[in-house]
Amino acid sequence: MTMAVHGNVPPGSGLSSSASIVCAATMSMVATFTKKHMMTKERVAELANKAEHDLGLINGGMDQTISICAESGTAKYIEFTPTLKATTVYLPYNAHFVVMHSLVSAEKQKTAAVQYNRRVVECRLALTLLLHHLKMLKLTEETPTQLIQLQILLGETLENMVKLVDKHLTQDVYHLDEIAKMVDTNVDTLKTTVLRGIPAIASYDNLKLKQRATHVFSEANRVLTFKQILSKEKDPLEAIGQLMNDSHASNRDLYDASCPELDELTTLARQQKGCFGARFTGAGFGGCAIALVQENAVTDFCHALWNAYYIQKTPLPTRSEVLFSSKPSRGALIQVVTSY
Repeated sequence: MTMAVHGNVPPGSGLSSSASIVCAATMSMVATFTKKHMMTKERVAELANKAEHDLGLINGGMDQTISICAESGTAKYIEFTPTLKATTVYLPYNAHFVVMHSLVSAEKQKTAAVQYNRRVVECRLALTLLLHHLKMLKLTEETPTQLIQLQILLGETLENMVKLVDKHLTQDVYHLDEIAKMVDTNVDTLKTTVLRGIPAIASYDNLKLKQRATHVFSEANRVLTFKQILSKEKDPLEAIGQLMNDSHASNRDLYDASCPELDELTTLARQQKGCFGARFTGAGFGGCAIALVQENAVTDFCHALWNAYYIQKTPLPTRSEVLFSSKPSRGALIQVVTSY
């Protein structure tokens, strides 16, 4: 199979550049080798996500799912349990999302062991201690690895899961050997059970389990609230903008996934007329932020933000590449080109 590849999504920007190439490659192979292209979009997204896992990046599947399942003018509420499902959510007609590059590259292949995969380790170990405190822990190759699995087992709300974390995870930091002793096992057993499938990370010390689990459950609750607001309120922009602000604060303070440039950029964005909220997008650690802006304020917003953040940067970036408005568009598709 011979492939020609072209793309214009800036790498390390938090705009799913890695997912775009993986999804394009996956869809190309499906179209080439699968009979009559008989495969659902969700299944293609799952294959693309697995491909990134095989490359050593233990990420979620949102980027791949939205890259393939997106529809023009709508958002998608994506669920992974019990199976992958993307539900259409309609956005206000007057809502525009302005993409703002922090000018800091966030390259996953360089930061995976230090940052990205470390968060996966911390969340799994937080789940392990919660299961232990609730007398539900059995260390096997079937041990749950996702915090949502515990929520489902307990039948609790996301708000109550945050309270549960606060009750049982009392330390600011943990160490892997300490966690092993707490659950009456050894480090090797933890690595082959709850940490199975995760490439080794740079350090297993100073793990922030409470902060990570609190962020995960509270962020999931914000997503659910976002969806509910859009389905109920006639003028939801202010409310969903505040959820975006809260999300950025949680990512910054509890998940440690922001950076000074993203914090500055989102703060400046919120100060501009017509902006309802702003947060970073993608995995964080650099890349882009997005701002929710009133449709008729987009031009003035971009002009003001360019002068407030970008104009003094050296070298001066190309404006259209780092600051632009966007509305949701359709996902990936296959076009058959006839040779001449």
